[in-house]
Amino acid sequence: DPNQYYTAVFSGTSSASAMVAGAAASLRGVQRACNATPMLPTYVRSLMASTGSPQVAGPVAGNIGTRPNLRAAIDALTVDQDGDLYTECLGDCTDADATLWGVPGEVAGLRFVSKTTLAWSPPASPGTSTASRYQLARSAAKAMTAPECLLPDTWPGEQATDADVPPAGTAFFYLARAVTDCGEGTFGAGRVIQLDCAGLAAARP
Repeated sequence: DPNQYYTAVFSGTSSASAMVAGAAASLRGVQRACNATPMLPTYVRSLMASTGSPQVAGPVAGNIGTRPNLRAAIDALTVDQDGDLYTECLGDCTDADATLWGVPGEVAGLRFVSKTTLAWSPPASPGTSTASRYQLARSAAKAMTAPECLLPDTWPGEQATDADVPPAGTAFFYLARAVTDCGEGTFGAGRVIQLDCAGLAAARP
C-alpha cells in the first residue's frame, strides 16, 4: 500500500507531531530566556518551515512538510533578518500583526490639569498590545525644532509633572509622544504653553 511507505523510515505521523511540538516548545523557551513577547502560532509554523530540512522526494508524490531543524530555528531568533534593528528573539517589529508590533501614533489632548501637571490621551493607534510609556518634551522656543529636554518617562500613566517654572517674560512649550519597544510615536502638533505669570504680558504673542 503506497500510503504506508513512510512508516518504514519515519515511524508515522504520530511521532512527527510530538517532534514538531517539542521543537516549538524549545523555541518558546529560548525566546522566553531573552524576555521576548510570545510568538504567534502562525509565525512559529512559518519559522520552523523556513529553517527546517526539506522533504526528500519519495516514490509517491505527496507533501508531509519540512522536518524541524531546531539549531537553525534558534539561530534565526538571534539575527535581525529584516534590518529593523530588532532580532526575532527580542520581538520583530515588522511582524505581520501590525496591532502587536506597530509604532504608536500621536497622543491627543495634551493639557494642564494643575499648575505643574500635564495630562494627555493615549494614541488612537497604540501600536502594541502592551501598555505604552510616554516622553514629554519641553522647550523655551515656540517652534520646538530642538527640544531642550525630555522629562522622565512615565509608565504607563498618561500624565507627568514638571515643577520647573519658566523665567520671567518667557514660556515653556511642551509636546508628548508615546514610546513602545518597537519605536517612538511622533510628537505631533499638540503643543501647550506654560507662562510665568509675572511675564504674561511680555510673552503673549
